[in-house]
Amino acid sequence: MRQTVQPNQDILDVVLNHSGTLENLGDFLAANPQLNLDQDLAIGQVVEVEVIGDNSVVNYYYERNIIPANGRIELLPSSGFGFDYELDFEFN
Repeated sequence: MRQTVQPNQDILDVVLNHSGTLENLGDFLAANPQLNLDQDLAIGQVVEVEVIGDNSVVNYYYERNIIPANGRIELLPSSGFGFDYELDFEFN
């Protein structure tokens, strides 16, 4: 089934929106061999979604007119959102 990429959608958004679960990511990438996880999608780009994993999620989005569109968020040092943190775990 062909689907059109909406604004601010990345591959994970498209897979979740049209298959209902991210467990179908491998099937999505197999159906779209020209894509990879590091690739940005273009608005209006047509992709193949072959497998629906959770119809209840797909129907939930459709009935409520929800389109997952989280896009790609990158925090760059020049953005002012620099973080310094250190993780220290102890296991007993």
